[in-house]
Amino acid sequence: MRKDYYARFDGIVLFTRKYKENDLLIKIFTKEFGKRMFFIRNIQRTNNGLREIAFPYLRANFVGRINDKGFSFLSDVGDRYFPKTTIQNIEANAYAAIW
Repeated sequence: MRKDYYARFDGIVLFTRKYKENDLLIKIFTKEFGKRMFFIRNIQRTNNGLREIAFPYLRANFVGRINDKGFSFLSDVGDRYFPKTTIQNIEANAYAAIW
């Protein structure tokens, strides 16, 4: 039985990967659902509000449809926090990449 539902959750973007021409795959680590792969359609458009979250190590409050199998889908993003110290400090960046 396949379950999918909308949820609000906090997460950390682990990595992003281009998918086809205009789409993007984003892996997010969440407390509630573990690691999930999210699909964002037409990320290249200038009016797409989800373009801001396509950076590794970004912490944010997300809203999306969680699927038990396959890709999940993001619909909105709330508060965002970009850890500047992780990016500026090479040692912290290496630990974050290993994690």
